[in-house]
Amino acid sequence: MADLGSSFSMACRTTWHQNLALSGAMAISLLLIGCSEPTAEERLANATVEGTAETGFYPHCSRDYDSYDPSDCVDLRTFDPEFYSRKDHSVISTAIEVAERSLTIMSLADTHLFLNSITFTAGGSLVAVGGPHLQIARADSEADPTWEVQAFTRFADAFRDVTFRDANHGLATGNDGAIFRTRDAGDHWHAHNLPHNVWNAEEAHQLKLKGEAYAIAYADDSTAVSGGNTHMLRTIDDGQHWNPTGPGLGREAIQEIAFVDESTGWAIGSAGQVYRTRDAGASWTPVDVVGDDSHLMGLDFAGQHGCMAGNWQVWCTDDSGDSWQPAEVERASSPTQPAADGITRLRLEDQHHGWFITRYGWIYATRDGGASWQPWMEVPRAAHGALQELQLWGLTIADQKVWAAGSGSLMLPESQTRGAPLVGSSAILLSWPRAKPEHKT
Repeated sequence: MADLGSSFSMACRTTWHQNLALSGAMAISLLLIGCSEPTAEERLANATVEGTAETGFYPHCSRDYDSYDPSDCVDLRTFDPEFYSRKDHSVISTAIEVAERSLTIMSLADTHLFLNSITFTAGGSLVAVGGPHLQIARADSEADPTWEVQAFTRFADAFRDVTFRDANHGLATGNDGAIFRTRDAGDHWHAHNLPHNVWNAEEAHQLKLKGEAYAIAYADDSTAVSGGNTHMLRTIDDGQHWNPTGPGLGREAIQEIAFVDESTGWAIGSAGQVYRTRDAGASWTPVDVVGDDSHLMGLDFAGQHGCMAGNWQVWCTDDSGDSWQPAEVERASSPTQPAADGITRLRLEDQHHGWFITRYGWIYATRDGGASWQPWMEVPRAAHGALQELQLWGLTIADQKVWAAGSGSLMLPESQTRGAPLVGSSAILLSWPRAKPEHKT
């Protein structure tokens, strides 16, 4: 009987759609036989199809049914495949050495791309994200001379952060909280989507940030948190569904998120914001560590040992963040250093060794667990004019090298650039030896 009722109800809805123009006696007769206008929830269900391997495993709106109305179903995010591109780009590089410290500067040929974040995956690949056009660059290994670049839109949108929980599963985030997911090591990426209409419009609205999502991090294989302007988002099913979490941020923004273990995590941001979670991101508590004049952007943990950084200051902990101690940062003077320079990313190799970069090209190192930090190289000055307009935003520790990512203009002799003396403003990658490289067996 339930199946007959369901069939009758569907027939009534179909009849109702086909007779929208009728009025008077016909409308009354439709009501008398039990037909009624479908609810907004029913209209959304009728207009939504489940995701597949081809569509990215997220549900999306379908136009392939009778009496479709544009208000029945609206995609949270949709991208025109006409503007998608995938291209390989060769690396143009030069090596510099200062006081027995070596560094390689790389640019991706024939690209219009700036990079905001970079990560090294368990599968040995490097993945960097940026813009414009929501671009993702990937190299299969540290030694790969070619990077594949995917672009997803024609607009100026940019990714801000990327993270992988293993060799295959990763997340990237950026403009207005857009979240992309990969399940095949970055070969394919799909934008998280929530079909909606007036019935669940508020739920969809909460999944968009009024600005940028600057940070994303895994707590475990199924749980991850993203944060930026206005608020934070959390998933407990590996990115299939997301919900708001944490405090409202007002005009401030989360800049980086890191987890100590599957439960304990930290989020930092502008105006000295520091938050801790003890339940894998379900709730967040503010912690008073620094003043509101600190713009915090660097955060990382190696076991229970961790450091956070902003402006030209660093604080470190040995007990998962129960207590934080200020570090000594040796400020090196430079006539070329912009006044607005400051720390943008910090990464730890282990409990003793770590690195941070600044926006305009300083690299600093620690060998005592973050208690003190010394200048390792001022890259623009060491490049003797070959690198202009450098800005660094991303940093990661790979097996053999440390990698930084950003943008700039690399000027090289024509013999190194196939007749073109200038590589225009584009993606810049830096690499240098780790303090303690991993030894693969």
